[in-house]
Amino acid sequence: MINEKYLQQALRIKKDFLKVDNTLLYLRNDLNEIQTNLKNALDKLMEIKDNNVNYSNEDEFNKDVMNQLAVFEKEANKAKHLYGDYNEKLENLRKEENNLYDSLKKEYPNLSDEKMVDIIQGYVKKKMAK
Repeated sequence: MINEKYLQQALRIKKDFLKVDNTLLYLRNDLNEIQTNLKNALDKLMEIKDNNVNYSNEDEFNKDVMNQLAVFEKEANKAKHLYGDYNEKLENLRKEENNLYDSLKKEYPNLSDEKMVDIIQGYVKKKMAK
């Protein structure tokens, strides 16, 4: 059997992952809106690039380009802000999971990966059902 401290660590990692995953699902609409806004700004910039928009003077052209670039930058920053923290949390969880795996392999060198996963998944499933 695997020491309880390792099992509890695996359970905490799983719970933390589910929290991040649920939050990302909750943010999906915001992220879809950002994606749409980015695509629209990019499409507008492509229309400008392809000369599909008529301008009466160069200042009007420059203003339109700068406005679209500002929209693009604003939306990209929104996405970075929304995703940034969660990407970092997911990366930290991945590192914790790898450290847990390394500790388990050191502590239980004769335990196969398959058996290790079965034990941990059984423990997590049991605790999550409570």
